[in-house]
Amino acid sequence: MAFRDPALDILWRDLTYAWPLLNIIKLYGSNGDEKHTAHRVKLPALLVPLTPSGWSKFLFYSSRIHTLSVTVDSFSAYTNEILDSLFTELSSRVQGKPVFPSLESLRWEQSGFTSFDESLVITFLSHSAILRCFKMNGRSDPTNTSEALGTILRKLHETVPVLEELSLKGYSDASIEENYNLLTGFQALRVLECSVVSLPTLHFCADLESLTELKVALEKRPSEECRHLCLRDVRSLRVEASLDVALHFLGAVTYPLLTSLEINDGSTKKLQELVPHLKAFSIMFAPNQALRTLRIYLSIRGSADVRLVEIVAPLLELRQLEEVAIDTGRSQDASLDDKDLSTLASSWPNLVALDISLHPGKYEPHIHALAAFARFCPKLRSLKLHSIIVPSDPGPAPAMCHSLRYLDIEYHRLPYGSEFVSRPIREAHFLHKMFPNVAGNANDESNGLNNWKEVNKVWAALRAGEDVQEPEGMNYSCREYITWPWENI
Repeated sequence: MAFRDPALDILWRDLTYAWPLLNIIKLYGSNGDEKHTAHRVKLPALLVPLTPSGWSKFLFYSSRIHTLSVTVDSFSAYTNEILDSLFTELSSRVQGKPVFPSLESLRWEQSGFTSFDESLVITFLSHSAILRCFKMNGRSDPTNTSEALGTILRKLHETVPVLEELSLKGYSDASIEENYNLLTGFQALRVLECSVVSLPTLHFCADLESLTELKVALEKRPSEECRHLCLRDVRSLRVEASLDVALHFLGAVTYPLLTSLEINDGSTKKLQELVPHLKAFSIMFAPNQALRTLRIYLSIRGSADVRLVEIVAPLLELRQLEEVAIDTGRSQDASLDDKDLSTLASSWPNLVALDISLHPGKYEPHIHALAAFARFCPKLRSLKLHSIIVPSDPGPAPAMCHSLRYLDIEYHRLPYGSEFVSRPIREAHFLHKMFPNVAGNANDESNGLNNWKEVNKVWAALRAGEDVQEPEGMNYSCREYITWPWENI
Protein backbone atom coordinates (compact mmCIF):
# COMPACT_ATOMS: atom_id res chain seq x y z
CA MET A 1 0.00 0.00 0.00
CA ALA A 2 2.94 2.34 0.62
CA PHE A 3 3.76 2.32 -3.09
CA ARG A 4 0.17 2.61 -4.33
CA ASP A 5 -0.08 6.41 -4.53
CA PRO A 6 3.34 6.99 -6.18
CA ALA A 7 2.59 4.21 -8.67
CA LEU A 8 -0.83 5.66 -9.52
CA ASP A 9 0.72 9.13 -9.89
CA ILE A 10 3.05 7.76 -12.57
CA LEU A 11 0.38 5.72 -14.36
CA TRP A 12 -2.13 8.58 -14.55
CA ARG A 13 0.28 11.47 -15.05
CA ASP A 14 0.22 11.54 -18.87
CA LEU A 15 -2.89 10.29 -20.69
CA THR A 16 -2.33 10.40 -24.44
CA TYR A 17 -5.95 9.37 -24.86
CA ALA A 18 -8.93 9.88 -22.56
CA TRP A 19 -10.29 6.33 -22.41
CA PRO A 20 -9.00 5.48 -18.90
CA LEU A 21 -10.87 8.52 -17.63
CA LEU A 22 -14.00 7.82 -19.67
CA ASN A 23 -14.08 4.22 -18.46
CA ILE A 24 -14.78 5.50 -14.95
CA ILE A 25 -17.87 7.30 -16.26
CA LYS A 26 -18.86 4.12 -18.11
CA LEU A 27 -18.40 1.99 -15.01
CA TYR A 28 -20.08 4.18 -12.41
CA GLY A 29 -22.58 6.03 -14.61
CA SER A 30 -24.50 3.05 -15.97
CA ASN A 31 -27.98 2.12 -14.91
CA GLY A 32 -27.20 -1.52 -15.58
CA ASP A 33 -29.38 -1.77 -18.70
CA GLU A 34 -27.96 -2.70 -22.08
CA LYS A 35 -28.49 -1.40 -25.59
CA HIS A 36 -27.36 -2.52 -29.02
CA THR A 37 -25.20 -0.53 -31.39
CA ALA A 38 -25.24 -0.79 -35.18
CA HIS A 39 -22.57 -3.48 -34.83
CA ARG A 40 -24.71 -5.46 -32.37
CA VAL A 41 -22.32 -4.89 -29.49
CA LYS A 42 -23.96 -4.77 -26.08
CA LEU A 43 -23.05 -1.58 -24.22
CA PRO A 44 -24.25 -0.13 -20.90
CA ALA A 45 -26.73 2.72 -21.19
CA LEU A 46 -25.42 5.95 -19.62
CA LEU A 47 -28.62 7.41 -18.31
CA VAL A 48 -27.94 8.18 -14.64
CA PRO A 49 -25.56 10.64 -12.95
CA LEU A 50 -22.60 9.41 -10.97
CA THR A 51 -23.25 8.41 -7.40
CA PRO A 52 -21.25 10.18 -4.65
CA SER A 53 -18.96 7.17 -4.39
CA GLY A 54 -18.56 7.09 -8.18
CA TRP A 55 -17.68 10.78 -8.27
CA SER A 56 -15.15 10.30 -5.45
CA LYS A 57 -13.54 7.54 -7.48
CA PHE A 58 -13.42 9.85 -10.52
CA LEU A 59 -11.71 12.60 -8.49
CA PHE A 60 -9.28 10.04 -7.04
CA TYR A 61 -7.85 9.52 -10.53
CA SER A 62 -8.49 12.87 -12.27
CA SER A 63 -6.51 14.76 -9.64
CA ARG A 64 -3.36 12.90 -10.74
CA ILE A 65 -3.51 13.87 -14.43
CA HIS A 66 -0.92 16.36 -15.72
CA THR A 67 -1.34 15.80 -19.49
CA LEU A 68 -4.64 14.90 -21.17
CA SER A 69 -5.62 14.40 -24.81
CA VAL A 70 -9.32 14.33 -25.77
CA THR A 71 -10.55 13.33 -29.23
CA VAL A 72 -14.12 13.94 -30.38
CA ASP A 73 -14.76 11.45 -33.18
CA SER A 74 -17.86 11.57 -35.38
CA PHE A 75 -17.48 7.84 -36.07
CA SER A 76 -17.66 6.87 -32.39
CA ALA A 77 -21.12 7.72 -31.12
CA TYR A 78 -20.54 5.67 -28.00
CA THR A 79 -17.43 7.68 -27.03
CA ASN A 80 -19.30 10.92 -27.66
CA GLU A 81 -22.14 9.74 -25.44
CA ILE A 82 -19.69 9.19 -22.59
CA LEU A 83 -18.19 12.63 -23.26
CA ASP A 84 -21.68 14.14 -23.04
CA SER A 85 -22.19 12.38 -19.72
CA LEU A 86 -18.83 13.69 -18.49
CA PHE A 87 -19.81 17.20 -19.65
CA THR A 88 -23.01 16.96 -17.59
CA GLU A 89 -21.06 15.86 -14.51
CA LEU A 90 -18.48 18.65 -14.86
CA SER A 91 -21.08 21.35 -15.59
CA SER A 92 -23.01 20.52 -12.43
CA ARG A 93 -19.89 21.01 -10.31
CA VAL A 94 -18.43 24.22 -11.78
CA GLN A 95 -18.61 26.01 -8.42
CA GLY A 96 -16.66 23.33 -6.56
CA LYS A 97 -12.97 22.54 -6.44
CA PRO A 98 -11.20 21.98 -9.79
CA VAL A 99 -11.65 18.44 -11.02
CA PHE A 100 -8.20 18.56 -12.71
CA PRO A 101 -6.08 20.44 -10.15
CA SER A 102 -2.78 19.10 -11.57
CA LEU A 103 -3.58 19.45 -15.29
CA GLU A 104 -0.81 21.36 -17.08
CA SER A 105 -1.40 20.38 -20.72
CA LEU A 106 -4.71 19.83 -22.56
CA ARG A 107 -4.97 18.71 -26.17
CA TRP A 108 -8.38 18.89 -27.86
CA GLU A 109 -8.82 17.30 -31.26
CA GLN A 110 -11.80 17.09 -33.61
CA SER A 111 -11.95 14.05 -35.86
CA GLY A 112 -14.25 13.27 -38.76
CA PHE A 113 -17.05 15.78 -39.34
CA THR A 114 -18.07 16.50 -35.78
CA SER A 115 -19.56 19.94 -35.26
CA PHE A 116 -17.41 21.90 -32.85
CA ASP A 117 -18.90 22.59 -29.42
CA GLU A 118 -16.79 25.08 -27.48
CA SER A 119 -18.92 24.61 -24.34
CA LEU A 120 -17.31 21.23 -23.62
CA VAL A 121 -13.83 22.73 -24.01
CA ILE A 122 -14.73 25.63 -21.74
CA THR A 123 -16.03 23.22 -19.11
CA PHE A 124 -12.68 21.40 -19.08
CA LEU A 125 -10.87 24.73 -18.79
CA SER A 126 -13.09 25.72 -15.85
CA HIS A 127 -11.80 22.73 -13.91
CA SER A 128 -8.11 23.32 -14.66
CA ALA A 129 -6.17 25.31 -12.08
CA ILE A 130 -2.58 25.40 -13.36
CA LEU A 131 -2.89 24.88 -17.13
CA ARG A 132 0.23 25.94 -19.05
CA CYS A 133 -0.27 24.34 -22.47
CA PHE A 134 -3.43 24.26 -24.63
CA LYS A 135 -3.53 22.57 -28.04
CA MET A 136 -6.61 22.56 -30.23
CA ASN A 137 -6.90 20.82 -33.57
CA GLY A 138 -10.24 21.36 -35.30
CA ARG A 139 -9.04 21.12 -38.90
CA SER A 140 -11.85 18.80 -40.00
CA ASP A 141 -14.60 20.87 -38.40
CA PRO A 142 -16.24 23.28 -40.88
CA THR A 143 -17.92 25.21 -38.07
CA ASN A 144 -14.71 26.50 -36.51
CA THR A 145 -15.54 30.22 -36.50
CA SER A 146 -13.77 33.23 -35.12
CA GLU A 147 -16.60 33.60 -32.59
CA ALA A 148 -15.99 30.12 -31.16
CA LEU A 149 -12.26 30.80 -31.02
CA GLY A 150 -12.89 34.10 -29.26
CA THR A 151 -15.07 32.38 -26.64
CA ILE A 152 -12.32 29.86 -25.86
CA LEU A 153 -9.59 32.52 -25.76
CA ARG A 154 -11.59 34.64 -23.33
CA LYS A 155 -12.02 31.59 -21.09
CA LEU A 156 -8.27 30.94 -21.27
CA HIS A 157 -7.60 34.52 -20.15
CA GLU A 158 -10.05 34.02 -17.29
CA THR A 159 -8.90 30.63 -16.03
CA VAL A 160 -5.23 30.34 -17.06
CA PRO A 161 -3.03 32.97 -15.42
CA VAL A 162 0.14 32.06 -17.31
CA LEU A 163 -0.30 30.32 -20.69
CA GLU A 164 3.08 29.27 -22.11
CA GLU A 165 2.16 27.07 -25.10
CA LEU A 166 -0.72 27.42 -27.57
CA SER A 167 -1.64 25.39 -30.66
CA LEU A 168 -4.31 26.68 -33.07
CA LYS A 169 -4.41 24.14 -35.86
CA GLY A 170 -7.48 24.39 -38.04
CA TYR A 171 -8.17 28.08 -37.60
CA SER A 172 -8.06 30.43 -40.54
CA ASP A 173 -6.12 33.65 -40.77
CA ALA A 174 -9.43 35.54 -40.67
CA SER A 175 -10.26 33.96 -37.30
CA ILE A 176 -6.82 34.86 -35.97
CA GLU A 177 -7.10 38.42 -37.27
CA GLU A 178 -10.51 38.96 -35.63
CA ASN A 179 -9.17 37.72 -32.28
CA TYR A 180 -5.84 39.52 -32.58
CA ASN A 181 -6.18 41.48 -29.32
CA LEU A 182 -7.09 38.36 -27.33
CA LEU A 183 -4.17 36.41 -28.76
CA THR A 184 -1.57 39.08 -28.13
CA GLY A 185 -2.83 39.32 -24.55
CA PHE A 186 -0.92 36.15 -23.60
CA GLN A 187 2.20 37.95 -22.43
CA ALA A 188 4.00 34.77 -21.27
CA LEU A 189 3.40 32.72 -24.44
CA ARG A 190 6.66 30.98 -25.43
CA VAL A 191 5.49 28.30 -27.93
CA LEU A 192 2.99 28.81 -30.75
CA GLU A 193 1.76 26.29 -33.32
CA CYS A 194 -0.47 27.27 -36.26
CA SER A 195 -1.45 25.56 -39.50
CA VAL A 196 -1.89 28.33 -42.09
CA VAL A 197 0.58 31.19 -42.34
CA SER A 198 -0.21 34.46 -44.07
CA LEU A 199 0.26 38.11 -43.22
CA PRO A 200 -2.19 38.35 -40.25
CA THR A 201 -0.77 35.24 -38.60
CA LEU A 202 2.83 36.33 -39.11
CA HIS A 203 2.10 39.78 -37.69
CA PHE A 204 0.63 38.06 -34.66
CA CYS A 205 3.79 35.89 -34.29
CA ALA A 206 6.08 38.90 -34.66
CA ASP A 207 4.19 40.92 -32.05
CA LEU A 208 4.55 38.28 -29.31
CA GLU A 209 7.61 39.49 -27.44
CA SER A 210 7.85 36.36 -25.28
CA LEU A 211 7.67 33.92 -28.23
CA THR A 212 10.79 31.71 -28.47
CA GLU A 213 9.47 28.66 -30.35
CA LEU A 214 7.29 28.72 -33.49
CA LYS A 215 5.75 25.75 -35.33
CA VAL A 216 4.07 26.46 -38.67
CA ALA A 217 2.47 24.31 -41.36
CA LEU A 218 2.65 25.92 -44.80
CA GLU A 219 0.42 24.96 -47.70
CA LYS A 220 1.64 27.70 -50.04
CA ARG A 221 4.25 30.41 -50.20
CA PRO A 222 3.65 33.43 -47.96
CA SER A 223 3.03 36.77 -49.62
CA GLU A 224 5.81 39.23 -50.47
CA GLU A 225 4.58 41.53 -47.70
CA CYS A 226 6.04 39.09 -45.18
CA ARG A 227 9.58 40.12 -46.10
CA HIS A 228 9.42 43.05 -43.69
CA LEU A 229 8.63 40.90 -40.63
CA CYS A 230 11.19 39.97 -37.99
CA LEU A 231 10.76 37.07 -35.58
CA ARG A 232 13.16 38.79 -33.24
CA ASP A 233 13.04 36.46 -30.22
CA VAL A 234 12.33 33.11 -31.93
CA ARG A 235 15.10 30.60 -31.21
CA SER A 236 13.41 27.39 -32.36
CA LEU A 237 11.47 27.07 -35.63
CA ARG A 238 9.65 24.04 -37.06
CA VAL A 239 8.26 24.21 -40.61
CA GLU A 240 5.95 21.57 -42.07
CA ALA A 241 6.02 22.15 -45.82
CA SER A 242 7.68 21.05 -49.02
CA LEU A 243 11.29 22.17 -49.25
CA ASP A 244 10.67 24.86 -51.86
CA VAL A 245 7.85 26.45 -49.83
CA ALA A 246 9.89 26.18 -46.62
CA LEU A 247 12.86 27.88 -48.28
CA HIS A 248 10.65 30.70 -49.54
CA PHE A 249 9.32 31.23 -46.03
CA LEU A 250 12.80 31.12 -44.46
CA GLY A 251 14.02 33.65 -46.98
CA ALA A 252 11.06 35.97 -46.46
CA VAL A 253 11.30 36.64 -42.72
CA THR A 254 14.27 37.35 -40.47
CA TYR A 255 15.17 35.52 -37.26
CA PRO A 256 18.37 36.91 -35.72
CA LEU A 257 18.43 34.56 -32.70
CA LEU A 258 17.47 31.28 -34.41
CA THR A 259 19.46 28.32 -33.06
CA SER A 260 17.21 25.32 -33.86
CA LEU A 261 15.45 24.51 -37.15
CA GLU A 262 13.28 21.56 -38.17
CA ILE A 263 11.90 21.01 -41.68
CA ASN A 264 9.35 18.27 -42.29
CA ASP A 265 8.70 17.70 -46.00
CA GLY A 266 5.86 15.22 -46.29
CA SER A 267 5.87 15.23 -50.09
CA THR A 268 7.81 12.60 -52.03
CA LYS A 269 10.53 13.86 -54.36
CA LYS A 270 13.31 12.51 -56.53
CA LEU A 271 16.90 12.97 -55.42
CA GLN A 272 17.66 15.39 -58.26
CA GLU A 273 14.77 17.58 -57.07
CA LEU A 274 15.95 17.69 -53.47
CA VAL A 275 19.63 18.50 -53.92
CA PRO A 276 19.17 22.02 -55.44
CA HIS A 277 16.89 23.00 -52.57
CA LEU A 278 19.36 21.70 -50.00
CA LYS A 279 22.15 23.64 -51.72
CA ALA A 280 20.07 26.81 -51.52
CA PHE A 281 19.39 26.05 -47.86
CA SER A 282 23.12 25.64 -47.16
CA ILE A 283 23.94 28.96 -48.84
CA MET A 284 21.17 30.67 -46.88
CA PHE A 285 22.37 29.46 -43.47
CA ALA A 286 26.14 29.38 -43.99
CA PRO A 287 26.51 32.96 -42.61
CA ASN A 288 24.26 32.13 -39.64
CA GLN A 289 26.76 30.82 -37.13
CA ALA A 290 24.08 30.78 -34.42
CA LEU A 291 22.29 27.77 -35.95
CA ARG A 292 23.18 24.75 -33.84
CA THR A 293 20.35 22.24 -34.32
CA LEU A 294 19.04 20.95 -37.65
CA ARG A 295 16.41 18.27 -38.18
CA ILE A 296 15.28 17.36 -41.71
CA TYR A 297 12.65 14.78 -42.62
CA LEU A 298 12.46 13.88 -46.30
CA SER A 299 10.79 11.31 -48.53
CA ILE A 300 12.72 10.14 -51.60
CA ARG A 301 11.61 8.08 -54.58
CA GLY A 302 12.71 7.08 -58.04
CA SER A 303 16.14 5.54 -57.46
CA ALA A 304 17.04 1.93 -56.84
CA ASP A 305 19.60 2.94 -54.25
CA VAL A 306 20.87 6.35 -53.18
CA ARG A 307 23.75 7.31 -50.95
CA LEU A 308 22.95 9.33 -47.89
CA VAL A 309 26.04 11.49 -48.40
CA GLU A 310 24.69 12.51 -51.82
CA ILE A 311 21.55 13.78 -50.12
CA VAL A 312 23.18 15.71 -47.29
CA ALA A 313 26.34 16.84 -49.12
CA PRO A 314 25.23 20.52 -49.22
CA LEU A 315 24.59 20.43 -45.47
CA LEU A 316 28.15 19.36 -44.69
CA GLU A 317 29.20 22.98 -45.19
CA LEU A 318 27.37 23.90 -41.96
CA ARG A 319 30.27 22.92 -39.74
CA GLN A 320 28.89 24.74 -36.70
CA LEU A 321 26.02 22.24 -36.25
CA GLU A 322 25.86 20.46 -32.90
CA GLU A 323 22.64 18.43 -33.21
CA VAL A 324 21.64 16.80 -36.50
CA ALA A 325 18.70 14.51 -37.29
CA ILE A 326 18.14 13.17 -40.82
CA ASP A 327 15.23 10.93 -41.74
CA THR A 328 14.89 9.83 -45.38
CA GLY A 329 11.80 7.69 -44.84
CA ARG A 330 11.37 3.96 -45.22
CA SER A 331 10.07 3.88 -48.80
CA GLN A 332 13.47 4.31 -50.44
CA ASP A 333 16.75 2.46 -49.92
CA ALA A 334 19.66 4.65 -48.84
CA SER A 335 23.23 3.44 -48.45
CA LEU A 336 25.56 4.49 -45.67
CA ASP A 337 28.99 2.87 -45.60
CA ASP A 338 32.17 3.25 -43.56
CA LYS A 339 33.54 6.09 -45.66
CA ASP A 340 30.25 7.96 -45.41
CA LEU A 341 30.30 7.79 -41.61
CA SER A 342 33.84 9.15 -41.63
CA THR A 343 32.73 12.00 -43.93
CA LEU A 344 29.84 12.94 -41.63
CA ALA A 345 32.02 12.84 -38.52
CA SER A 346 34.83 14.94 -40.02
CA SER A 347 32.42 17.51 -41.51
CA TRP A 348 30.57 18.14 -38.23
CA PRO A 349 33.32 18.17 -35.59
CA ASN A 350 31.12 19.96 -33.03
CA LEU A 351 28.45 17.26 -32.98
CA VAL A 352 26.77 16.59 -29.66
CA ALA A 353 23.92 14.43 -31.03
CA LEU A 354 23.44 12.63 -34.35
CA ASP A 355 20.30 10.73 -35.39
CA ILE A 356 20.16 9.01 -38.81
CA SER A 357 17.03 7.08 -39.78
CA LEU A 358 16.82 5.41 -43.17
CA HIS A 359 15.89 2.22 -44.98
CA PRO A 360 19.24 0.46 -45.52
CA GLY A 361 20.42 0.14 -49.09
CA LYS A 362 23.21 -1.84 -50.68
CA TYR A 363 25.91 -0.71 -48.23
CA GLU A 364 25.89 -0.54 -44.45
CA PRO A 365 28.66 0.56 -42.07
CA HIS A 366 30.75 -1.87 -40.05
CA ILE A 367 31.08 -1.57 -36.31
CA HIS A 368 34.71 -0.49 -36.80
CA ALA A 369 33.55 2.70 -38.56
CA LEU A 370 32.17 4.02 -35.25
CA ALA A 371 35.77 4.92 -34.45
CA ALA A 372 35.39 7.90 -36.80
CA PHE A 373 33.09 9.58 -34.26
CA ALA A 374 35.54 8.86 -31.45
CA ARG A 375 38.28 10.49 -33.52
CA PHE A 376 36.55 13.53 -35.07
CA CYS A 377 33.70 14.34 -32.66
CA PRO A 378 35.07 14.74 -29.13
CA LYS A 379 31.84 16.38 -27.85
CA LEU A 380 29.46 13.66 -29.14
CA ARG A 381 27.08 12.46 -26.42
CA SER A 382 24.28 10.75 -28.34
CA LEU A 383 24.50 8.57 -31.46
CA LYS A 384 21.59 6.85 -33.21
CA LEU A 385 22.00 4.75 -36.36
CA HIS A 386 19.70 2.39 -38.18
CA SER A 387 22.10 -0.55 -38.53
CA ILE A 388 25.68 -1.72 -38.44
CA ILE A 389 27.45 -4.88 -39.58
CA VAL A 390 29.13 -6.78 -36.77
CA PRO A 391 31.50 -9.66 -37.63
CA SER A 392 31.24 -12.63 -35.32
CA ASP A 393 34.65 -11.64 -33.99
CA PRO A 394 35.26 -7.88 -34.48
CA GLY A 395 38.81 -8.21 -33.16
CA PRO A 396 40.58 -5.72 -30.89
CA ALA A 397 39.57 -2.08 -30.77
CA PRO A 398 41.78 0.89 -29.97
CA ALA A 399 41.38 2.33 -26.48
CA MET A 400 39.83 5.69 -27.39
CA CYS A 401 37.98 6.36 -24.11
CA HIS A 402 35.42 8.58 -25.82
CA SER A 403 32.79 10.36 -23.72
CA LEU A 404 29.73 9.07 -25.65
CA ARG A 405 26.82 8.55 -23.22
CA TYR A 406 23.93 7.26 -25.34
CA LEU A 407 24.02 4.71 -28.15
CA ASP A 408 21.04 3.43 -30.11
CA ILE A 409 21.53 1.07 -33.06
CA GLU A 410 18.36 -0.61 -34.27
CA TYR A 411 19.79 -3.54 -36.23
CA HIS A 412 23.02 -5.48 -35.75
CA ARG A 413 23.76 -7.73 -38.72
CA LEU A 414 26.34 -10.35 -39.52
CA PRO A 415 28.21 -9.90 -42.83
CA TYR A 416 26.20 -10.94 -45.87
CA GLY A 417 26.57 -14.65 -46.63
CA SER A 418 28.34 -15.28 -43.33
CA GLU A 419 27.71 -18.39 -41.26
CA PHE A 420 29.31 -16.78 -38.25
CA VAL A 421 27.70 -16.98 -34.82
CA SER A 422 27.09 -13.94 -32.67
CA ARG A 423 29.67 -13.32 -29.96
CA PRO A 424 28.05 -10.76 -27.64
CA ILE A 425 30.96 -10.82 -25.17
CA ARG A 426 33.49 -9.89 -27.84
CA GLU A 427 31.22 -7.19 -29.28
CA ALA A 428 30.69 -5.72 -25.82
CA HIS A 429 34.44 -5.67 -25.17
CA PHE A 430 34.98 -4.01 -28.55
CA LEU A 431 32.46 -1.23 -27.87
CA HIS A 432 33.65 -0.75 -24.30
CA LYS A 433 37.20 -0.02 -25.48
CA MET A 434 35.96 2.85 -27.65
CA PHE A 435 33.01 4.11 -25.58
CA PRO A 436 33.53 3.20 -21.90
CA ASN A 437 31.25 6.00 -20.67
CA VAL A 438 28.00 4.94 -22.36
CA ALA A 439 25.29 5.01 -19.69
CA GLY A 440 22.77 2.90 -21.57
CA ASN A 441 21.24 1.90 -24.87
CA ALA A 442 17.68 2.64 -25.93
CA ASN A 443 17.32 -0.49 -28.02
CA ASP A 444 17.55 -3.38 -25.57
CA GLU A 445 16.10 -6.10 -27.78
CA SER A 446 17.65 -8.47 -30.27
CA ASN A 447 17.20 -7.22 -33.83
CA GLY A 448 18.89 -8.81 -36.81
CA LEU A 449 21.17 -11.75 -36.07
CA ASN A 450 23.28 -10.41 -33.23
CA ASN A 451 21.95 -10.71 -29.71
CA TRP A 452 22.00 -7.03 -28.74
CA LYS A 453 20.31 -7.74 -25.42
CA GLU A 454 23.18 -9.99 -24.41
CA VAL A 455 25.67 -7.37 -25.59
CA ASN A 456 24.01 -4.84 -23.30
CA LYS A 457 24.24 -7.19 -20.32
CA VAL A 458 27.95 -7.76 -20.82
CA TRP A 459 28.56 -4.08 -21.52
CA ALA A 460 26.79 -3.11 -18.29
CA ALA A 461 28.99 -5.53 -16.39
CA LEU A 462 32.12 -4.04 -17.96
CA ARG A 463 31.00 -0.53 -17.04
CA ALA A 464 30.53 -1.75 -13.47
CA GLY A 465 34.17 -2.83 -13.42
CA GLU A 466 33.56 -6.56 -13.71
CA ASP A 467 35.94 -8.77 -15.66
CA VAL A 468 33.83 -10.68 -18.20
CA GLN A 469 35.52 -13.24 -20.41
CA GLU A 470 34.27 -15.94 -22.79
CA PRO A 471 33.90 -19.35 -21.12
CA GLU A 472 36.60 -21.78 -22.09
CA GLY A 473 35.73 -24.58 -24.46
CA MET A 474 32.94 -22.71 -26.31
CA ASN A 475 32.79 -23.87 -29.91
CA TYR A 476 32.02 -21.00 -32.29
CA SER A 477 31.60 -21.75 -35.97
CA CYS A 478 33.62 -18.81 -37.24
CA ARG A 479 36.96 -17.79 -38.63
CA GLU A 480 39.54 -15.66 -36.93
CA TYR A 481 38.87 -11.95 -37.00
CA ILE A 482 40.11 -9.84 -39.90
CA THR A 483 42.58 -7.11 -38.98
CA TRP A 484 40.86 -3.76 -39.55
CA PRO A 485 42.78 -0.86 -41.18
CA TRP A 486 42.30 1.63 -38.32
CA GLU A 487 44.64 4.11 -39.92
CA ASN A 488 42.04 4.60 -42.71
CA ILE A 489 39.27 5.68 -40.35
